[in-house]
Amino acid sequence: MYRGLAFSEDKAMYKASRSAKVLFMKSSVEWWKTCKIFALWQACLLSGILLLSGTGFAQLSMASLSGAVKDASGAVVPGANVVATDTSTGHEYKESTDAQGDFTITNMTNGNYKVTVEHAGFSKTTIELVQVFVSQTSRVQVKLGRSSVNTVEVLSGLKVGDTVILSDMSTCCDAFDRVRLK
Repeated sequence: MYRGLAFSEDKAMYKASRSAKVLFMKSSVEWWKTCKIFALWQACLLSGILLLSGTGFAQLSMASLSGAVKDASGAVVPGANVVATDTSTGHEYKESTDAQGDFTITNMTNGNYKVTVEHAGFSKTTIELVQVFVSQTSRVQVKLGRSSVNTVEVLSGLKVGDTVILSDMSTCCDAFDRVRLK
């Protein structure tokens, strides 16, 4: 009987040992699955943070330029062409003034710009150093002077003795001269 008892004790110890090993292996497998799920969750979270932070920083690194274009008398100049040129890269941003003579150029990079404004009947005006800063809107006021160039239109069918009315562009159509052809 002693042997049978010893045998059953060995068998019981083996079963207990085997149960402990199986239980340990099961818990190890469960732990590994948990770690994989946790690692996947961390990777997704990190990817989302990196993707969203890139768009946030892009918005923070943009600047804008706005302003108004007026003539020498203070009247607004609608339809003027505004070109802002980055002095370091040469990149141009183009915009036109609205009916109130205002313009806004968005999505500009931080830096120094040369702003050029043109409109028919006015002289071209350039502002050499305009600084725009990140997350801010810089503002410029542009005053256009009258063009000193007169436009001449060639008319056909005129005879000697006909009267032609010439407009003086320097005062923008306020003064007219009558010239008799000789």
